[in-house]
Amino acid sequence: MLTSRLIPVLKPFISGGGPIEPSEPIEYAVIDFKNNGGESKNNVFWTRGADHYPTGAPYGIGDTNLSRYPPVGSYFFLGFYSILGVQYQDIVLATQTSVPLANIDAGLATFKLSWWAGTIRPSGATKWDSSEMRAYFYDGSGVLLGYESTGLRVATTVVGGNYAWDHQTDEWSMPVGTRIVRVEMRLHRLHGTFNDAAVDEIIPTVVVYPV
Repeated sequence: MLTSRLIPVLKPFISGGGPIEPSEPIEYAVIDFKNNGGESKNNVFWTRGADHYPTGAPYGIGDTNLSRYPPVGSYFFLGFYSILGVQYQDIVLATQTSVPLANIDAGLATFKLSWWAGTIRPSGATKWDSSEMRAYFYDGSGVLLGYESTGLRVATTVVGGNYAWDHQTDEWSMPVGTRIVRVEMRLHRLHGTFNDAAVDEIIPTVVVYPV
């Protein structure tokens, strides 16, 4: 199994401006991806997307109810009364990562998300509120090149009461020419009148693979 090593900020030397040729996968951290788990106690640094929040409902998301057992820290993102709660944050690869863009354009890079999905699993329910993450890939002019979705994730590991959290890892190939990645969370209410879908500790990285 291939393992990757994390490169936080240092930019490798690229001879002639071409792609680097690592002998093993290299994982590049995203610099300055802010408020990734709601610890700012609000939605600061996130932009509300197209959604179906009812009039007057909270825009979601940062909750300090420790009875929900957040996996990291004291806060997390929660759907509240929305039917579908959506918010996103953009990553500009040239300034927020040190990944060699030539490797993206050679088809040798992937976008990886580590995150937590949470929900309440009430007894007798046949379906549960679900979390979804998406990655939208844009070129430098803001033209959409494609997007990927995790699909709806329902946490199954009950950590206390009837609240469940599961860690998720998803990884997708990046389209050639990608310069901006939009990370979007989508919280789906599928049961009851309160949206218990939750997300915590979103960590994006870019992985460069050997030729």
